Amino acid sequence: MLSNPMLFEVRQAGIKGFGIFARQRIARGSRILSERPLLLVDQKEINILAAASRLSKAELDTLLGLSVNKAKRESLWNLVDALFQSAQLPLSKKGRRSIQQRRDILACFYNNNFALSLSPPHRDDGTNTINTATKTSAARGVFPTIARLNHSCIPNAQGNFNRNVDEGSFTIHALREIAAGEEITVSYLHDELASHEERQHWLHRVYGFWCQCGICAGGDEAHRSHKRRQRLRDELSKAFAPTTPLLSDSLGLSGPPNTAAVGNAAQMDISASRQLVNLTIETYEQEGLVGGELASLYGVAAALADSAGDHGEAMRLGARSMELERDAAGEDSPLYQMRRQSFESMQFDQGGSSLSRFAAAAPKAQSSEDDNALSYAPWT
Repeated sequence: MLSNPMLFEVRQAGIKGFGIFARQRIARGSRILSERPLLLVDQKEINILAAASRLSKAELDTLLGLSVNKAKRESLWNLVDALFQSAQLPLSKKGRRSIQQRRDILACFYNNNFALSLSPPHRDDGTNTINTATKTSAARGVFPTIARLNHSCIPNAQGNFNRNVDEGSFTIHALREIAAGEEITVSYLHDELASHEERQHWLHRVYGFWCQCGICAGGDEAHRSHKRRQRLRDELSKAFAPTTPLLSDSLGLSGPPNTAAVGNAAQMDISASRQLVNLTIETYEQEGLVGGELASLYGVAAALADSAGDHGEAMRLGARSMELERDAAGEDSPLYQMRRQSFESMQFDQGGSSLSRFAAAAPKAQSSEDDNALSYAPWT
């Protein structure tokens, strides 16, 4: 199901192939579209090809019409072909077509699936923090219209899986006002504040393209962006991992946690914590990055203000967090509803859990474990 089809159109976007463009001015927070999955793989059905075998011919044609990383598709075919040749097995024309179609199904799925959480968000016992996914609720789905959304490192829209919409749909919301004729974009990145080199390397390796968005195309703004991001990364590295070169190492994001660094973070006083969180928020806003991640950062800032006894500031920051979540996910989103309940009851995160959430939102190295899955993992 598509919402507000008059708000957008799918058309050619130059060398990027197809893209989605605004037909008219779209106000911030508007739900641009929602869509149920064409293909869903979860704990009940982990076999992509088996799930695809149940598609109608029209649905399969839609899936196979989506974009792929051609280099990965060809490498997959070369591997299969080499296996048959090494085993000296004949491969008929019909068999070759069948294998090629399966290769294309896998390539389309890997390049266009979205990470989902089918369980409702909940509060972890004892920490009072919002948890949006569990190991048993993980799923990945392909949404053919939404898959036409191209990437920008400074996106104007965000996607979330909303289990309250049409028994589970992926929704796209405008993060700022979008002008008529403007392309609607989302971010494919795990780390919104990754450096230019990290972004380009990862996007090309996984998706096969070099980003040419406003902060990637060079010029003065790209230089200013690099300086802002590097300043924040330097401050975070000093705070969380003074003896570790990579922030991701100290937080246990790429291996066992650095216990010394974790201890240093735990001992950080409230004042220093607030300064660091405020610098992160300032950097996000200077970069033009809004949405669920910034909403979480404002939630952390509210929690720290509350812990410091600054209850008026906590309410202001909490209200901003709720506003950002509403714009990014909609008032019917379980994420927004949970955040609103927290705000109304003033149940902000307590103590060290605030720093844990901040660490999770801090800039980090791209993970290599999801190379074969779409990286775009929205706040679901």
